[in-house]
Amino acid sequence: MKKIFSIASLILLICPVLRAANPASTVAGYMPVAIYGEDNRQDFFQADEISKKLASSTAALFRSKDLSDLGNGWHQIRPVTLKDRFNLAETEAFADQPSVSFCSAALVGKDMILTSAHCLRQVPCEKIKIAFDYRIESAGRYPEFLKSSEIYSCKSVISQKYDQNGADYALIRTDRKVNRTPLAINRKDDIKADTKVFVIGYPSGLPVKISNNAKVREVKTEFFITDLDTFKGNSGSPVFNEETMKIEGVLSRGGTDYMYNSYVSEEPEADPSNPNSPIFKPGTAHRVGQNEGRGEDVTKASVFQALIPQTDFEKALNEAIKQGVRFEREKQNGIRPAVYTPSDWGQTQIQPAVYYPPVNTRPEVIEI
Repeated sequence: MKKIFSIASLILLICPVLRAANPASTVAGYMPVAIYGEDNRQDFFQADEISKKLASSTAALFRSKDLSDLGNGWHQIRPVTLKDRFNLAETEAFADQPSVSFCSAALVGKDMILTSAHCLRQVPCEKIKIAFDYRIESAGRYPEFLKSSEIYSCKSVISQKYDQNGADYALIRTDRKVNRTPLAINRKDDIKADTKVFVIGYPSGLPVKISNNAKVREVKTEFFITDLDTFKGNSGSPVFNEETMKIEGVLSRGGTDYMYNSYVSEEPEADPSNPNSPIFKPGTAHRVGQNEGRGEDVTKASVFQALIPQTDFEKALNEAIKQGVRFEREKQNGIRPAVYTPSDWGQTQIQPAVYYPPVNTRPEVIEI
């Protein structure tokens, strides 16, 4: 069936796959988070094309002092690795990657950024830089510089709420409009247990990671609890619904990040304030079973939805959902979702399609 969406000023759309047609801490009360079951974090270059498009509308929050303006259109990232920053074993995942940013965020308006309120308690607005494209685009090539044009300042705080036992979100205004696609949020308070979710953010200050294979454990009044694999730097990360591609909430709280054995005690210590102290041996990521541990708290999007104008992307998703379309990010049964990038502004017609890649070849992306 032909599906036509009329969308103004749209940069990104996700082509649906029709399943029926083809069955086949530093802040009081805040704790960083952990790994549940297998580590599901992926680098940008490893992710599917839809996740990459969504990730391109997320941002890392940096302290101003950690980005140096070189005056030639580039900013240099302070050189420090995950291993060195947190005194971790060399065998830890992503140990040699840069680890610099302190929180995560998502673009939800042309000059509006969604993050967590406790991030603003760590670093005030005037000392925050909001950077896009902090990511690894090919294996072994780690980012050392960021384009100055993709770095924004925090101009003002639109709204924030910090409750260590409830909602934790903030909306901030950038110093200029961002030439990217604002993401879509779920405006209904209808999230349920066992809903499949994924998160895109910057764990422990690493370049962007996409973490999949998680679900909602429990739903509270202002937040829900999940088993996502996230860390302290993920605070402010958008948590997406696997079926709708809408943001269900913003990551707020969770369990332990890293565990350290010491030379002075037989008991391991969780997330010491100074992991580089000589009393600690190199640490390791804290791991629990998939259904074990504290879980992570995600503030519901319904709590702050009234403050965010509806985006073109959200309108397009609503129309698709109304027509019974289901979305797939990952390759399944030989089917690869197509990502549509309209070639011009204004009225755009988008014809959903299913693409079958040739056997034993790398799947391509269909762009229109």
